[in-house]
Amino acid sequence: MCARVDQVPQNSAPLISWRGEHARVPLPLRILGRYLITGQQLRGPGDNATFLHRATIDYRARPYMTLSGPIWQRLARRHAALTVPLALLPLAGWKIAVAWALATWLIAMWWVARSFVHLLRRGRLNREYVDPAARVLFSLTGGRYTKRAGREAIELPPNWGKEAQGTVRVHLPVHVPLNPRSKAALTENVGARLGIPAPVRGEWSEAGTNVCVDLSSAPLPPGEVTFASLRKAIEECADDEVIVGRKAQGHLVKVSMVEDSPHFLMSGAAGTGKTVLARVFMVQRIEKGDGGIILDPKRFSHWRWAGGGKLSKDQVIYAYRDADLHETWMAIGEEIKRRIELPEEELVGQRRVIIMVEEANVQAKKLIRYWRGLRKEIMLAAKQAQADDAPFEVADLDPPVQSPAIVAMQESVCMGRELKMHVIVAAQRASASIFGGNGGDIRESFQGGRFIARWDRKLWKMLVDTMDYVACTSRERGVWGVARADEFEIFRVPWLSEAEALAIVSGLDMATGPILGQSWTSVATGQSRPALASAVTLAEALANLPGQDGPMAITLATLRRASTLAGFPEPLAKPDGQPYGQTEARLYDMGALYHWREGMLALKA
Repeated sequence: MCARVDQVPQNSAPLISWRGEHARVPLPLRILGRYLITGQQLRGPGDNATFLHRATIDYRARPYMTLSGPIWQRLARRHAALTVPLALLPLAGWKIAVAWALATWLIAMWWVARSFVHLLRRGRLNREYVDPAARVLFSLTGGRYTKRAGREAIELPPNWGKEAQGTVRVHLPVHVPLNPRSKAALTENVGARLGIPAPVRGEWSEAGTNVCVDLSSAPLPPGEVTFASLRKAIEECADDEVIVGRKAQGHLVKVSMVEDSPHFLMSGAAGTGKTVLARVFMVQRIEKGDGGIILDPKRFSHWRWAGGGKLSKDQVIYAYRDADLHETWMAIGEEIKRRIELPEEELVGQRRVIIMVEEANVQAKKLIRYWRGLRKEIMLAAKQAQADDAPFEVADLDPPVQSPAIVAMQESVCMGRELKMHVIVAAQRASASIFGGNGGDIRESFQGGRFIARWDRKLWKMLVDTMDYVACTSRERGVWGVARADEFEIFRVPWLSEAEALAIVSGLDMATGPILGQSWTSVATGQSRPALASAVTLAEALANLPGQDGPMAITLATLRRASTLAGFPEPLAKPDGQPYGQTEARLYDMGALYHWREGMLALKA
């Protein structure tokens, strides 16, 4: 740090004088001692350098001090350049002395050139990184910016560059008020100006008068994670845990199904990977014997691996039409009431159910609109029955205004772990009003884990807000953060394709018992899963076809329901040798299709 001369004690008397009044050592001995041993300057006010530490005050400098090296460096330079050549001159001759002096001066010139290059590099770093970051720092702290003050406040590591590796220390004035919001602003904005990749991590030190923060890039998760690489860990983890990915250094990220609020929330814009994260979650639970209910108004989020009859209703109930969504939520509401009334010893044996709610905001609006129309139909039917003196329910004359499906949705997230019914909500920006609350109420309903991707301050405040703001990692798909209590972890979701998910789930020995309506006992059937309903339909259609020569064209819409099965034949090449278009029908060999058909019909039988 820099100091003005008028702020330090002055010592204008020369260190070496012929007539020093207080000199107790003769002048020649003082000169030799300072030249050979102490390393002090022979004339002038001097500085406060010690043997191991460089000077912080130089009394010769005006108006500012200059820094010099520690005393041992002075001694080394002095003796290498002067003492050793003078000693070699009478002992080894003038050639050796000149050679030594020349080598010493070459080393000195190399050191000067190196220092000059270092000075140029330091100047470039100051212009590119330190000065812009210092302007932001002083604007946030309310101080007066100068280049000297800014470069004193920010310490870059020696190896700083484009990769921004290392830790930057930023010194702050003691009078600057600090709170979580101001700390987050300083960490994010100053770190961005310094070129530190997001998220920027700040380690604060506020001991005494030393207020500083060390800025560095938070460790990022691996660049690629596959579901197959987690298979061993999934098999070894507890039955009530789910592995959702890997964080930095390859550590696993797990969530528990037995927390006080065992529900989960996924909030992220379209394209962030909500479907893949939900698929990873659901596949693990279904594989362990839990029942799955997927309410998907978009239909195609999980349709290709869990819908269309690919899995039995003992495994997954899939609803996407408005009427089906309403009826499924009504069944969930009845199941909640049934489980509440069960004795404790029977409640323990109930089958765990995972309720996947896709696009919760859109789904709630669909349920409200559907109930509005259904309510009118119920009222009209009841009034007509009253007019015709036919039996009717009195309650049907004035059904409740609020959709009972919405009521069941709200009740489902209020249930604890005892009912063993877990809700996973996926939304682009989850709203607390869907679940009967506002503000931060939504956080309390999903303490099992709140997953967010590409988050901003608004989303952070709504779903986390219990810790300092963490800047978004990047716009890379598959990178998520999970908040649980006061813990926040950034991780990468493993990639799990629809074909892999179907292969994992359909190859299980599933337990008997429906998902809703009765208790469940795990009994392995020991038999292969039944064939897909759509594939059986295709096989039956092939059996009724008249004989034909040559390949058969099958539309892509039909193939989507059948080609995911193991053993389905590969399409033939096009006659022109070009690849198939995205919506183009594929050509198949009739013999291969008939052979596949026989196997499918045998499974059905």
